[in-house]
Amino acid sequence: MFVEGKIDKRYLDVLLAAGYEPDWTCTTSEEATAKGYELELNDNDVVVRIWIDMDTEDFFKPKDLIHDNEKILGLMATCGHQGLAEFAEKELKK
Repeated sequence: MFVEGKIDKRYLDVLLAAGYEPDWTCTTSEEATAKGYELELNDNDVVVRIWIDMDTEDFFKPKDLIHDNEKILGLMATCGHQGLAEFAEKELKK
């Protein structure tokens, strides 16, 4: 899946060393604005669009999805996705 956003340049260096190739990279606020981002970049920031070869379910962990909003647990428990349902059931039992 493509992941897009602001990251630290040093983190991008690690991704590049690991063999990931960005679709595009912005190193200035002007470049980022051209891609639809309205933010100031400091010296260690880049905005990047990069392909990460993994399942979306692995990237968005159930614990991260709820963001302390337990209202979503009911949806997770009944959505039909086994992994989400098991997670929600455990959380609801707490």
